[in-house]
Amino acid sequence: MLEDSVSLHLPNWKEIAFFFVSGAIIGIPVNVYIHNSAVGIIAGLSPYYFLLISEIVLAPFIEEFSKVFGLIYRHGETEQTFFKLAVLSGFGFGIAEFLILTFTSGSSAIINFPGIFFHLIVTGITGYGIAINQAFRYYLLAVFLHFLHSLFLFFSPSILFGLSTSSAIVVITYFIARKLQNLTKNQFVG
Repeated sequence: MLEDSVSLHLPNWKEIAFFFVSGAIIGIPVNVYIHNSAVGIIAGLSPYYFLLISEIVLAPFIEEFSKVFGLIYRHGETEQTFFKLAVLSGFGFGIAEFLILTFTSGSSAIINFPGIFFHLIVTGITGYGIAINQAFRYYLLAVFLHFLHSLFLFFSPSILFGLSTSSAIVVITYFIARKLQNLTKNQFVG
């Protein structure tokens, strides 16, 4: 049995820091590589449809996978610890994405700021799914919430509408993640 061969442990501060940083240094490059490979398929589309498909359809699938990529080989964790490590990875990804979008693409910091918290909490949903051996189900939930978040930003008639609707998705996502966090147990993930 796996429990007999792997000892249960709580991550120390170095491991915790690693998962925060891994969201940026593993999640972002994996995201960029897969995204750039995938958008080659739709390169002939008009700029509107290219942006629509790449940012609203492809990005949620790719980003939600790339944020938990560093968690794939974890062992000996409890459900609670696994959830927390996923949140840390999402937080690192969210900060990196915020900095990239705000300072390299000239996108509005006000519009991008809620994304930090969105990535933090939505990655917890996927992490919960991995912890309870239902990764695909909760990955799809995270992708759906990410899709809605991007959809409202993309089709917003004004900055205020986009910010308020995307913030509402962030709040809904928070309550879902919080409920899932409360369901985590201090038991071995296996």
